[in-house]
Amino acid sequence: MIKKRMIKSAAIALMASALFAMPTMAEYYGFSFNVEVAEDAEDIAYSGNARKDNYNDYASVDCQKSNIYSKDDFRLCVVKQYGDDDEVSEQIRATANTGTYYLDYIEDVYYDNMYRLRGRTYNWYVSVSGEWEP
Repeated sequence: MIKKRMIKSAAIALMASALFAMPTMAEYYGFSFNVEVAEDAEDIAYSGNARKDNYNDYASVDCQKSNIYSKDDFRLCVVKQYGDDDEVSEQIRATANTGTYYLDYIEDVYYDNMYRLRGRTYNWYVSVSGEWEP
């Protein structure tokens, strides 16, 4: 009986320590942009606000589905939260249907602040969706 209690207590202690020892995963936020260079269309789109929950000096953008190809001029950039279009990262040109891009910050960004991902096309129609992490 005492052995069973000791084993049970040891198992609970092991599980509890495993929970606290696991690193926390950064939160990824979804985005979906449909942008086009046309008189009656938007050439720029934004994600919703996303909270920065890490101390990285770059943002990570995972394009999972798009019609981007090498001749497109579609650019991604991190900007401040809703209502403020100030760029806080470099602009990068997306050149493939899928892939991960890293945007280095050019301004100070802060843990727990809100940021948005901006997508803009300078040629044709672009549709792209995926996940990103500020």
